[in-house]
Amino acid sequence: MSGSKLGAVVPSFCSFLVFEPSQTELVMSLCRGTGWNVRFIPDPSKRYKFHKSGHSEVAQPRALADFGSLGEGETHGQLLVVEAERTEANNIIQLIRAANVVVEGFPDQKYGNPSGFEIPDDASEQSSIFKDIFQTNGFFELFSFKMERPVAVAMAVNAWSDRRIVYAIHKLSKS
Repeated sequence: MSGSKLGAVVPSFCSFLVFEPSQTELVMSLCRGTGWNVRFIPDPSKRYKFHKSGHSEVAQPRALADFGSLGEGETHGQLLVVEAERTEANNIIQLIRAANVVVEGFPDQKYGNPSGFEIPDDASEQSSIFKDIFQTNGFFELFSFKMERPVAVAMAVNAWSDRRIVYAIHKLSKS
C-alpha cells in the first residue's frame, strides 16, 4: 500500500503487466494524464530480460537459475503497479488487457486475465511475496510482456472517461 488520498492509505496492486524499461516514462505520462495513480517497480518475476536487439523470456520459474544474471546491456522488465481501491485497480488493469487484445488481435488463451494482486506495504512481506509466490508456478506465468502494450495503454486511457467506449473495447476483445 502506498500513496494517499485525503490521509487514507491507498492499496497497491500488481498488474502482472511487464513493460520494457524504455516504455515506462511514456506509459507513466499517459496514465497520469487521465488521473490513474501508477508506478513501476522492477519485475519481481524476473521473467524477461531486455537488450538492444529485443528481449528474452523464461517460460518456467525453475529455469530462472539457468537464465542467469543480467549480462552487459541487459535489464529486467518493469512491472506496472496500480495504486487505487481494488475495484478501480482491477477495472484499469482489465481495460488495459482488453485494449491489448484489440491492438494485438488475439487474446492470451493460456492464462486469461488475472486480477490485480495486492502488494503489502511491509518491505519484508513484499520481498517474501516477490520471491516465494511470484517466482512459483501458477503466478510466474501470469507476468506478461507485449511490445504493443503502450498503444493499449493509450487506448485505455482515452476510453476511460466514456463508459460506452470502455464497454466497446471489452466487447471487441471478446469477439
